[in-house]
Amino acid sequence: MQKQKKILTYAFLFVAFVIIIANIINILKPKQTPVIKTDLLSTGYDGTKNKLSGISFKGDAPSIPKTLSIATTQPTQTIHQYIRDELIKKYSLEKSLKLEDFWDTDKHYLHYDSYASSYMFGSNSPIPKKFLELNVAKTTAVDFITNTFPNLKLHLIEKDVDFFTADVSGEKASKDNASVVSFPFTYKVGNYPVFIDKKVSYPITLWINADLKIQKVVFPITLIDLKIIDQANTISTKQAIKNINDDVGSIISSEADFLDPGDISEIVSGNLTSVQVEYRLDKEVNLAYPFYRFFGTITNKDNIPMKAEIITPAIEVME
Repeated sequence: MQKQKKILTYAFLFVAFVIIIANIINILKPKQTPVIKTDLLSTGYDGTKNKLSGISFKGDAPSIPKTLSIATTQPTQTIHQYIRDELIKKYSLEKSLKLEDFWDTDKHYLHYDSYASSYMFGSNSPIPKKFLELNVAKTTAVDFITNTFPNLKLHLIEKDVDFFTADVSGEKASKDNASVVSFPFTYKVGNYPVFIDKKVSYPITLWINADLKIQKVVFPITLIDLKIIDQANTISTKQAIKNINDDVGSIISSEADFLDPGDISEIVSGNLTSVQVEYRLDKEVNLAYPFYRFFGTITNKDNIPMKAEIITPAIEVME
């Protein structure tokens, strides 16, 4: 009997020891940075709450690692006021007496768009009507970005380079018949490009003309440096579509008809046909994490079809 009591006592102590060790390990184990549902995941580009249902995806799912990084921003020495002042100094721009947030000379101009929270710097000269040499234009673009935005880790996204004619309308052209080429630049986490909040376009776009001059460049006031702080488990596109139908997603672009974005407050069906993986900086929580960006058509409550782009996290989100 005494022996049996000792065995039970030792068994109890062993179980208690295991529980204590498990709790210590759990306490010491790094916690995954929680990603919460913010406005980025619940409202559209127009600020309305998205009510999404009947969304399906029929396309090829991208290959995605089982885990991807989560990043946050850290202070950078390159701020937009510095860029503005350096451009004003380099090109001898003078502040306009008639227009607010506008500087110019007969050759160049600089304008701050408060609505878009971005600057545009460009040439007042007409676009030369001749064809450009892409490789030289690319070198010019990279050199300008490197010199103008020091300390920022910006990458040229070559797959989204566009070509244009010299016409005022700025129609797209083939590579061999282009007089202007646009080069998009952004940050990266791993091999994935980073977008800011619900923006459709890259943070910085630079246009080079056939004379290898800067035709214009657009850059935001939000200039960042990213630091990886955690890893998160990714989810499948199937789960991502389920999340969209549970209203964890945002319509970042829509077009019902020419220049008509359509009503996106309530979507009753959608057929998404392609998808890409990208990062987005959610400025509300200061985190950059992976997203699926779906492309296709959706139909609203008024039975109006429209082209659309919908984003939703590629990792799990806390409600």
